[in-house]
Amino acid sequence: HVAVDATAGAVELFHDGTLVASETGIDTTVPGGLERIDVGITYRDIDDPPTHLYVDEVVADTSRVGCD
Repeated sequence: HVAVDATAGAVELFHDGTLVASETGIDTTVPGGLERIDVGITYRDIDDPPTHLYVDEVVADTSRVGCD
């Protein structure tokens, strides 16, 4: 979960519906505004070992979406 705001932004990470990491009261805005969502591994170094990453139920909305 990412709440976009200049002073009251938040980033929260949930695993199986349980909050496992969060940061609040931060600036989560980006210069030029938001245009897309990148999900997964967006950069890897040439020497990185092979990696598996599983992502599901990615949603963009103006309020938190549950994990039903």
